[in-house]
Amino acid sequence: MEEKFCKFCGMKLAGDAVICTSCGRQLEKFCKFCGTKIAADAVVCTSCGGQVEAFREVATVQPTVVVTSYAQPYVVVGPKPGQKEKEVALLLAIFLGYFGVHRFYEGKIVTGILWLLTLGLLGVGWLVDIMIIACKPSPYYTP
Repeated sequence: MEEKFCKFCGMKLAGDAVICTSCGRQLEKFCKFCGTKIAADAVVCTSCGGQVEAFREVATVQPTVVVTSYAQPYVVVGPKPGQKEKEVALLLAIFLGYFGVHRFYEGKIVTGILWLLTLGLLGVGWLVDIMIIACKPSPYYTP
């Protein structure tokens, strides 16, 4: 016969034990809907899918902030990396969009060169870009 151990405390158990004699925890239980033997900590029956217990809320750990220095934090003035201003991009697109300047501003170098060589994809790409930029929030972020 195979030896049986408590999954909570690791103590050796008798073969037919349903409660650990060391820690007192219930090792197995039965589904109240279909009667199938299920794990003691189960909330849902693996056989019929019935909920045998109420779901427990998971405790959330609050972060702890430790102040190690009382120095004043510095403030960075200017846009964040990848942050672009809608107004700047829109003005560049309207006045210099045929040459792809707005694309270079957004960091899209390859399509900027394409716009430069094809005069804004023959004007169609230029008009589409103006509409797209006009619909973006201000500021917006580029990768």
